[in-house]
Amino acid sequence: MTLNALGTGTIGIGTISTGIITLGAAVAASSTVTVTSASAAALSIGRQGATDPALAVDASPATQVTGVLITGRASGAGASIAAQGGGAAEDLTIDAKGTGLITLNATGSGVVRSTRRFRSGLAGTATGGVELLGTTS
Repeated sequence: MTLNALGTGTIGIGTISTGIITLGAAVAASSTVTVTSASAAALSIGRQGATDPALAVDASPATQVTGVLITGRASGAGASIAAQGGGAAEDLTIDAKGTGLITLNATGSGVVRSTRRFRSGLAGTATGGVELLGTTS
């Protein structure tokens, strides 16, 4: 079945219902897809849906205006992950769960590079630190 809006009109599915809309097959979009939600589970992607998702988006903070921008590029040009938002400067925080580790370049053979200063530990405390392992070349 094909549904087409008239001109620049909109087609709404479940716009007044409070239940869940389930799509049982692959879903494809050939244009921009926008999800508007203020939920802690605004988007959940994974084999089990919202249960242990591979990717989850929390849009619940009442004043949320920052986010993450993922940019894909041509082959050989890499990809990027960046903070975005309304401010002139936005932080990007990466956290492991519990006592888990953050690993950079675990399967690559290139170097991990920073073009800026690297700060370790918490401001004004003696905790934290940098552990350097491996060999230099």
